[in-house]
Amino acid sequence: MEDIVRNGNLECLVSDPTLFREAVDGFMAMFDREVYDCILATDRISSMFAAVIADRMGRCVVLSPDAIGKRRVIIMSDSLGNGQSLKECAERIESEGGEVLRIGCIVERKEEGARKSKILRPYPFEALVEI
Repeated sequence: MEDIVRNGNLECLVSDPTLFREAVDGFMAMFDREVYDCILATDRISSMFAAVIADRMGRCVVLSPDAIGKRRVIIMSDSLGNGQSLKECAERIESEGGEVLRIGCIVERKEEGARKSKILRPYPFEALVEI
């Protein structure tokens, strides 16, 4: 999976059954410690994984931070760069009364510095692949 993600081809993760299963399993392991109400999917590819995970866990998928309300949320995203857009998304959820428990991404682009800048400090986050 790492080589495919390095080449920027996230669509292969959903078109190859083995890679798809591997990514779903990775996300399931990432979120297995959390007790959450819904998953907010921010991007096209991550929304496909969110739908599968939500179905397996008996949860729902939400596509807008404004639709969260006072629920406990996991955010799923295709990519983590500098972290600014995910921070804004998390803050919007919190301003509506929701609670962000964790952020999960398919790929973290380390050179863009989200981890070093600590911009997402209040939110635990992980990625399936770091490049």
